[in-house]
Amino acid sequence: MNLQELTDLVNGGESERVEFKKTTGQRSEAMRTVCAMLNGMGGFVLFGVTDRKQIVGQTVTGQTLEEVANELRRIEPPAFPDIEPVVLSNGLTVIALRVGGGGTPHTYDGRPYARNGPTTIQMPQGRYERLLLERMHGSARWENRPAVGVTLADLDHGEIVRTLDEAIRRRRVDEPGTRDVRHLLTGLQAWGRGTLKMAELTTKAGLPPPEIESDSREVVVRFRSTLYVAPTRVGHDLSSLQRRLLEVLARTGPAPISEILKHLDLDTPRRTVQANLQLLRHLDLIESTQKKGRAAGCKLRGVPS
Repeated sequence: MNLQELTDLVNGGESERVEFKKTTGQRSEAMRTVCAMLNGMGGFVLFGVTDRKQIVGQTVTGQTLEEVANELRRIEPPAFPDIEPVVLSNGLTVIALRVGGGGTPHTYDGRPYARNGPTTIQMPQGRYERLLLERMHGSARWENRPAVGVTLADLDHGEIVRTLDEAIRRRRVDEPGTRDVRHLLTGLQAWGRGTLKMAELTTKAGLPPPEIESDSREVVVRFRSTLYVAPTRVGHDLSSLQRRLLEVLARTGPAPISEILKHLDLDTPRRTVQANLQLLRHLDLIESTQKKGRAAGCKLRGVPS
């Protein structure tokens, strides 16, 4: 975010998606709003802007950013928005938190929050429970639950075969070469669990997901280059900038911030990069090099300097 974008945002006033805080001394209040925006449509929380739309800024140090990051840790499930410092002509800085929305229901200090126009309120329990049920639907719906005490003999073999024939007709699955229900279900179970596990493990290791092809006779799993791929989640969603920073450090090795900026190919302010590197340190994804002064920089955690 640049100064003009900040000015345009402030001129629009506070709304469901924008909130002003004069200083980070109001960060506890601000995190309730961050929580509410995560539960809603997302938005911006601006530190260094008054309720009267005055852009005043504040002094921002490494400790300031650390205090904001620590307050963000009180949100569950963890979610770290982009931190975008904007330097003003008076030398002070506005900190903009860019918050994504529409995801898993979040709480701050154990309480859910929602936006009601330009204000933040505690989310009604009924609404929070509905959001939780929607989140759980993918894992808790009836077809994903174990059928305790049910055997192969209890299944409608005819219906299974009819469903398979319809899927083949619609070209959703390949012809398996058999209509034996025991063989069909055993093959589906082994194929599904095995490939899902491979995809899960490669993503967890920061590797490209495998390419999987199958027909009625075989399953081919192809693993591509072992070049580093930044994880999308580390207990929470990473922003696109944070993933890009990890990928740059994987390619360059230990590097000072001046070198990192050259490889970003983005019009990203230096302070924004510094703030997001600070967050990645908090997540134990990167660490500082042992060099001092201008040569000081960052590297992926566990990578030799």
